[in-house]
Amino acid sequence: MMLLARFCTAALLTLLVLSDAAAQRLPRSELENELQRIFTDSGARGMVVTIVHNHVGTVRGYGETRPGSGRKPDGLSLLRINSTSKLFVADLLGTFVSDGRLDLDEPLQRYAPAGRQVPTAITLGQLATHTSGLPRSADLKGLDPSPEKARWLWLERQTNLPVPGRSARYSNVAFDLLADAIGNKLGTPYAQLLAQRVTGPLRMIDTTATPTEAQCARLMDAGGAATSLPCNDQLPGIGAGGLYSTANDIGLWMQSQLAADRRAHAVQVRRNDLTSVEGLDVAGPIDGIGLAWLHQAADENHPALIQKTGGGGGFMSYIVLVPDADLGIFIAMTRVDGEVMKTMTRQVNDLAGMLAR
Repeated sequence: MMLLARFCTAALLTLLVLSDAAAQRLPRSELENELQRIFTDSGARGMVVTIVHNHVGTVRGYGETRPGSGRKPDGLSLLRINSTSKLFVADLLGTFVSDGRLDLDEPLQRYAPAGRQVPTAITLGQLATHTSGLPRSADLKGLDPSPEKARWLWLERQTNLPVPGRSARYSNVAFDLLADAIGNKLGTPYAQLLAQRVTGPLRMIDTTATPTEAQCARLMDAGGAATSLPCNDQLPGIGAGGLYSTANDIGLWMQSQLAADRRAHAVQVRRNDLTSVEGLDVAGPIDGIGLAWLHQAADENHPALIQKTGGGGGFMSYIVLVPDADLGIFIAMTRVDGEVMKTMTRQVNDLAGMLAR
């Protein structure tokens, strides 16, 4: 698998100004019409959008942060980003691969806790590309009070896993194991490494799995039957989907990703080389898999793009990058609905096509 290179400097980040004035760099009326349509069609209580284009960013909010608040979501509204968290595991993995401290072809067994056995020859790269053969989730009930210890014990007991690398199926447990493995290798918990190498340098002050009371007070919520899960510590599942963040923070991170060496998002596995693909076509048919990123080929309406969805706990989110157009779009809303997700992602892909012209 290809080694990665990633760079980001403070100078690059100063070019990002998260303000509504940045929309002057975009086709304002057409953009507003498209975003309003996405919000209206979603039926969500609230929605927030970050667009980064040519080093300039804008954040827009729609609806309410919570029922009766009368306040539009903004760049500081706290969100559950769910499976978008996987992109941060991949970002950190790529950083350490570039540094020569990790290798995508290394076996997971090398970084298993003492005494635990990995039943198949799974590599770090296969965990990051959903080709490990592991299922979507793991039943950890009754195994161990510690979620980390429980998932490694669960893994050891899986005796009938598919051969890694032949097919792709979406796996949450793979990314929690990958986060554990990175921490085991470096001798520092994954959450601390993420803060030291990614969120800290980028000043992503609200991106965390352990929000404070003040941060929780800014959590968006649809209320009623669609209310968000309680705002609490999500550290045990930080790799698969435990991060909270804001539109401002994601804007900073998208800027860093767009400034990265193009190899940082390279396709690692081609769809045509796999026997099957399961659970990865939510936002449209993919043609390749990177490290957590999913690749969609260009067509008559869209440029080539890379994307990732997230959903759960009262939120749905979607992130799209079009590196060739220096464009990134992130959208989050307070609703969880599979059909709405499909519609929303299609609409955002169309928007990416419009802005990338």
